[in-house]
Amino acid sequence: MKVLQVLEATTGGTRRHLSDVVLNLDRDRFEVTVLCANLRDPGFMHDVEILRARGVDVRIVRMVREIHPLIDARALAQVRRHVRAGGYDVVHTHSSKAGILGRVAAYRAGVPAVVHTPHAFAFQMRTGVLRHLLYVLAERWAARLAGRIVCVCASEREEALRHRIAPPEKIVVIENAIDFTAFRARYDSVDREAARRAFDLGSDEIVVGMAARYTEQKGHDILVRAAARLPHSLPFRLLLPGSGRCKAAVQARIRRMGLAERCFVTEALDDPVPFYAAIDVFVMPSLWEGLPYSLLDVMAAGKPIVASGIGGIADTLEDERTGLLVPAGDTAALAEALARVLGEPGLSGRLGAAAHQAARRRHSLKDMIGKLEALYETMYDPLPVG
Repeated sequence: MKVLQVLEATTGGTRRHLSDVVLNLDRDRFEVTVLCANLRDPGFMHDVEILRARGVDVRIVRMVREIHPLIDARALAQVRRHVRAGGYDVVHTHSSKAGILGRVAAYRAGVPAVVHTPHAFAFQMRTGVLRHLLYVLAERWAARLAGRIVCVCASEREEALRHRIAPPEKIVVIENAIDFTAFRARYDSVDREAARRAFDLGSDEIVVGMAARYTEQKGHDILVRAAARLPHSLPFRLLLPGSGRCKAAVQARIRRMGLAERCFVTEALDDPVPFYAAIDVFVMPSLWEGLPYSLLDVMAAGKPIVASGIGGIADTLEDERTGLLVPAGDTAALAEALARVLGEPGLSGRLGAAAHQAARRRHSLKDMIGKLEALYETMYDPLPVG
């Protein structure tokens, strides 16, 4: 079966999802091609080299994140030409821009099975009313061009149904997952003390960590304001690796709030595993999310987690058992939860151990790939589009 994966958002979780899917589909049953952009993250070309070395045909198309009529028209023409020439059985699109362009191209080319994974819908972002409506209408229209919408968590499906993106029978859930054994092998090989020295941290310091792009979505500003609420008698350091357009503003707030001695803002991580080994508590104060891979990694690492009770985070963590969940944007609640974890070693250990077991039991990459393979095969008898 010839399968085409189409992706513009080659950063973060979508980047990892693409590699996991492409490298783990059964090669005896599926011949996979990737059509992607390479403008967001220069490091993505390393992934491309790995895919090509494993025999995957990777083609580069100039797609951009923002709406740009001229560039988008050219990209659509390129995608259409490739889809028509490829004779694909399945076209699987990912995220908003490639989701629109890829579905249009696949529908017009008469591809038998068209699948889309939103990885969090654009309308879940905090935007103005008109832009929100535009995103909803665009997703409703594009959903008519696909046989299935694959959501990475149950909350994403609920959002799709609430906004009437597609009928319930068209929307399925295949949760993100990780190769638990491979992750633990890498994690267990990291020397914790060496990892801490690399971040200029002492061996006895209590470290709260958050690794994410510096965007409004991820909530760095919320975390900094929560940290300022914690008592000075509670010793901790805040480790914040990442890059992005909000980074300078977050650093300025850290200085204004007198937290410069407590906060380490570093560059984005090429490999997050040493970061996971170096920290004691992981925090994720996001304002909206699908199902983040970093959350699954930290669960597998057995670290206690404090996070916003939203989207796939709330689907994955059970409050008070596998993590502490707080309302998104609530700095007081976030500070209170952090104080609990930092001040109660017994609670911290219990949460981390329970999260570790939950990741092992529920988020198996093998299971995720099996469900996706079964979906591709059943799509030979797809629901009527429209």
